[in-house]
Amino acid sequence: MQIERRLLDFAEMVIAAEVRKLVRSGTIRRADAEDTRGEMMLILMTVWDLHDPKRGTREAFINKVVGTRLVSFLRAKYAKKRGRHPQSLDAASGVVAPVAVGESDRDTDLRLDVMDAINSLPPRQRDIVDVLARENVSDAAKELDLARSTLRGVCASIRTDFYDRGLEEYLG
Repeated sequence: MQIERRLLDFAEMVIAAEVRKLVRSGTIRRADAEDTRGEMMLILMTVWDLHDPKRGTREAFINKVVGTRLVSFLRAKYAKKRGRHPQSLDAASGVVAPVAVGESDRDTDLRLDVMDAINSLPPRQRDIVDVLARENVSDAAKELDLARSTLRGVCASIRTDFYDRGLEEYLG
């Protein structure tokens, strides 16, 4: 596998630009930027031979690999960090996040993030989420002794909390 110097320089430039964006947004720490650049270069080199010249240029391949694999790399990195902590999301209630057989890492991460978001809600909103998980709005309003408009207002507040935590894909 021979890589032209200009393509290597281009890859370094693309990776550095993407990592800078992530540092500015607070996604990764400045101290981790160099390690992340090195990991991305390693990932790029491992998939280098997968490039098909019929589908596009090497530069386009570099952009695509860096864009997609960087997200996957960071997702896996943060999932590993979460895995070092006890699995109980709420030690007082004893709620444990079980992992379903055949569940993808992305689904597991999303489920853990949703459980964490639910556990951070005030007790009344947690009760509402529990009831809405099994009932429609009308039946939930009756069970909770709330007006449907009030219940919808609380739901809007919960949606805002989920959106602020970056869980908009769960809400869709």
